[in-house]
This record gives sequence, structure tokens and C-alpha cells, in this order.
Amino acid sequence: MKRYQGHKSAFVIAALSGAFLMGCDEAAMPAPVEKQDQQWRAPPSVTDVNWKGETATVSGVADPGGRVVFIVESGQSYAATADTQGNFSLSVMVPPEGLLLQPRLQTGRSTVGGPGQLFIAPREVGLAAVLFPGDPSYRLTGNGPLDAVDRDGEAQVISGRATGDRATQLDVNGRAIDAHADANGRWAVVVPSSDAPSRVVVAGRSYDVPGYSADTSDFSGRVGHGWLVRRNFGDGAVQSTWFPLDK
Repeated sequence: MKRYQGHKSAFVIAALSGAFLMGCDEAAMPAPVEKQDQQWRAPPSVTDVNWKGETATVSGVADPGGRVVFIVESGQSYAATADTQGNFSLSVMVPPEGLLLQPRLQTGRSTVGGPGQLFIAPREVGLAAVLFPGDPSYRLTGNGPLDAVDRDGEAQVISGRATGDRATQLDVNGRAIDAHADANGRWAVVVPSSDAPSRVVVAGRSYDVPGYSADTSDFSGRVGHGWLVRRNFGDGAVQSTWFPLDK
């Protein structure tokens, strides 16, 4: 098999520099983005999502005492106040097509926005992830070794998690690619985007990844053996994320 070294584009640079900003440990806390009253303010960071019927409970960390707000595109919002340790928890209603939420932190008259959007699929899908424009998505819920495939029409970022040693080898349409995980076991590699479907093999598991669609409309739903979220940011910027569903 040929060994493929990857593809460079603006999407690639953003992906590799901003990958895995939000995690489930101390890596979950994004870099501080605002200074007020001599204190750094950080946007809320989601660490866990649990479902009960049509409701999902979102847990995470934020500035202690800060008001955490998650805003739906329709304008509806969900809010909670972080406790003295910075922990927060709130419940949201999840429709059949899933839910996209924009995190905000309010402290006094100051509002800090997070860099990504939280996506929550229905309970029977069991999928939650943080989506970043131009960066690989960060899947919060467990799955197999392949977490997500992000595309913008120029390149695609394939990401997942390593088990055992930190080195992972992928096979993408017959080409071998070496992936090296970070300290949290997360890895990401970049290959050219393709309109055609592709076969990705990771840790002995084979995934049929759907081709990149020219459709630019927002979309959320099942595609193939996975779930697709497509977002149009305007000015021709469209990013789609396909999450394989092993169960």
C-alpha cells in the first residue's frame, strides 16, 4: 500500500492548530479569552452529556458563579449558574433532528462566547460533540476508534482515539496513514476531500464514509451508518461532519 502524507489547505492549518480544544479532563477548559477586573474569563466547557427520554443533561465547567447560557439558533436559551467549584449542569429538550447550542458565559455585564457549538443527537443515537468551524470536531460520547470525519470541500480531517499504544495506523482507500495521539489519546489526520465515498479502516474496523455533497444547506440526520451535521457559515463556507455510529 502507498503511504500518504496528507494534504495542506487553510482548513488543515486550522484543524491541526486548534484540534481538541475541549476535552473531558483538564484539557476540556479552553484558553482564556477575555480579561475583566484583572481576572481571566473563559467560556463554558462541556464535559458530559446524558440522556433521559427526550431530555439531555449537559454538564461542564465554567467560571465559579458565572451564568452559563446555551443558545439555540431559534433564539431559545437554556441557563444555569456554575457553583463555587465552577461545575454546572442543565437540561435541554432534544428534537428528532438533534440540537445545536452556542455556549455563553455571563459574569456581571460581561459575556464570553465559546469557540464551538455543542451538538446533541436524540437519545437513541447517543451522540454528543463539540463542533468547531475549521477545526476537527471533538466527540464527547464513546464510540469505536473512529470519532468523526470533518470536511469543507478542500480537505477532510479524520479523527479518533487510540487504545493501548499511542500510534495508530489508518487505511484510507488503500493508502496507509500513520496517526499519533496526543496526551489524551486523541489523534487527527488530514487527507484530500472527495465527492466519492471512501473506505476507512482503523484498528481492524472498517467504515464506509459517504462522499462530500455539493449541497450547501444546513442538515442534521442519518447518512449511511452514521450521523451527518452540515453547517453553512455564509460566504461559501460550508463544513460537514460525519459521525460513525457503531451501535
